[in-house]
Order: sequence, then structure tokens, then C-alpha cells
Amino acid sequence: MPAKGRASAADEKSNDDQAKPVRVTGKVVDPQGNPIPEADVYWEVRLQNVVPPRKWPALDEVARTTTNEAGEFKLEARLDVDNVGYASLRIRAAGYGLRAAHTLLKKLDKPLEITLEPAYSIEGTIFTPNGEPVERARVVVQEISRHAAPDAATDEKERKKAFYLQLGREQLVSGNLPDYWPEPVETDGQGKFRLDNFVPRTAVVSLSVKADGFAPTRLNVAGAESVKQPQYVTYRDPKFTLVLENPYVVKGRFLDEKTGEPIPDVRLEVLPMS
Repeated sequence: MPAKGRASAADEKSNDDQAKPVRVTGKVVDPQGNPIPEADVYWEVRLQNVVPPRKWPALDEVARTTTNEAGEFKLEARLDVDNVGYASLRIRAAGYGLRAAHTLLKKLDKPLEITLEPAYSIEGTIFTPNGEPVERARVVVQEISRHAAPDAATDEKERKKAFYLQLGREQLVSGNLPDYWPEPVETDGQGKFRLDNFVPRTAVVSLSVKADGFAPTRLNVAGAESVKQPQYVTYRDPKFTLVLENPYVVKGRFLDEKTGEPIPDVRLEVLPMS
């Protein structure tokens, strides 16, 4: 069924003479190879040649389904293979972490087998600089990634476990999230929040935290079994405390590079960095 509230990418391409039916079949299993029934499977594509044209091509959902008792699924959509290229699947099931799988459409002659990992929980407590708990701080999952292990260069099976998912800037600002993405959570009166059933045990996650009167914060979390990239970022444990910082003021002007004249009505967005 198409994504809620919008026309599917398949509908956009229905009049394209190059479009043809494409089928994706497969099975969703746990680490022991046991089938996972009732797993939700979403198929998204990034279209380049759509009307009206997009400055930044977005991901469109073209099909979704749920696995049967044997963990099997089947998806079908009309697509221009030369325009799309990949089958980008997102899979969620209760008790397991979100998984992405990418396969060339031209290699879909055999059923896929996708393994889900159990999820680990994230618990945080957020304080003011004075040590008081922050109530109603908004916590959004911004990115989730499963890096390949250091020896992946010689291990094809390990390389296939790697994936990366990220909210786009418009999604982060508008709050219009994909159906498979976790809803933002808010801290309670003790400044506490909890996230379940989202991050696979070997994956890492990036969180965005916002609270009225404080600077926005972004932080990375990794579990005990997560495959990390320590040379790039610092990770916090899945159970952590966070002290928010008071905001500071940045003043500046936007000028035309050639004339030096001021430019009015510039929209400036401040995004926290990890």
C-alpha cells in the first residue's frame, strides 16, 4: 500500500513508458535463522527524473507489506529500472532493531534473506546546568547506522550487515517522519526518557535533544556490542545523563558577494553537531 497522505512514486511514474513491474521477495529471520512473522517491510526509492523536478530528490515509498508466519514477504511496484537502480528496504519487528537492506534491482533474481538483530534500550536523564531535571525535553532519533567491522574488507558477509539511515533536514524540522521511524519522546518530571525496539545491538544511533531555553544538543550512543568508529565521534553508553548548555548569541550579517549590499529575509537554521 502507498505511503499515507501522499501519492506513491509508482503513481508518479505510471505514465512512463520505461516503467515495468518489479518484484522483491525474501525472508526475514533472527540471528539463529528462525523466521520472524509480522515484520513490517517498506520499500523506498530515490527518483531522479520526476515531474515537477526536485532540487534534492527525496525517498518515496512504493510498496509495503508484512511477513507471513514463515517470515516471507513479497513486494511489487512499477518502476523504471534505469532511473531507480536499487531496492532500498527498511524492516521493523517488535523486539528487534530497525534494519535497512539495499540490493540492485538487476540482482533480484533470487529471494533475499534479511537478518534482524535484537534491539537494545536507551535510557537518558537530562539536567539543567544547575542540576535540575529538565521536563518535556524533546528527543529525536536523527541517524542510525551499523558500520562494517574493521576486517570487513575480506569478509563479504560482514560488509552486507552495514547500513546507514538518516532523517532529512526537512523531516527533522517538520516532524513528518516515515512510518517505520520511532516517534520523538519527551522527558518526564524527573528528566528521564526511554527508547525501545529501534536500535540493533551492533548499531549506533545519533540523538537530537531540544528543550526550551537551552541550546540544542546532538549526541551519539553505542551499546556494548555496537560496531563503533571511534576515530570520528565520541559515544555515550545506552544509559547516560546529559547536562544541557545555556544558549549563546551569534551575531552577523549577510552581504552580496559582488556589491556588498545587505541581503534581507535570509533564513538561518542552527543545527547541533555531535
